[in-house]
Amino acid sequence: MLAAEAALRAAEAEEAEEAPRSRGARPPPASRGALRSTARTGSLHSADGHPIWVGRAGADNDALTFQVARPHHLWLHARGLPGAHVVVPLDRKEEIPPEVLLDAAHLALHHARGAGSNRGEVAWTRARLVRG
Repeated sequence: MLAAEAALRAAEAEEAEEAPRSRGARPPPASRGALRSTARTGSLHSADGHPIWVGRAGADNDALTFQVARPHHLWLHARGLPGAHVVVPLDRKEEIPPEVLLDAAHLALHHARGAGSNRGEVAWTRARLVRG
C-alpha cells in the first residue's frame, strides 16, 4: 500500500470517529480507484466545526462532485473562474447555517485560480443539480 493511501485511510478513520453521522460524514470510498481519485480532496471544517470538502484539481473536483457528494449536499464554485469544487455535507432537508455557507464560499474563492482577491461571486446549489 502506498504511504499516501495509508495516510488517507488513517485520516478517514479518524474523521469517521470525530464526525457524527447526522452531519453527513463522508462515506468510505467504494473502491480502490475511488480512493486514488479522492486522495487530494481536502476535508476542512467551518468555524463552528461543520465539515467542508474541497477538491484540489480537475479530476478531484469531478470525484468530489459526482462520486462523493450526495444529492442533498451543497455544492459551491467560484463563478467564472477555474478552481476548486466545494461541498458541504448536509442531512436531507437540513438548511445550511449562514456562517457555514460563508466559510464555504470563502474557501471556493480562495481556491479559485486567478482570483487574487477575497471578493467575487460564488455559485451554489444542491449537488443533485450539478451537471458534468
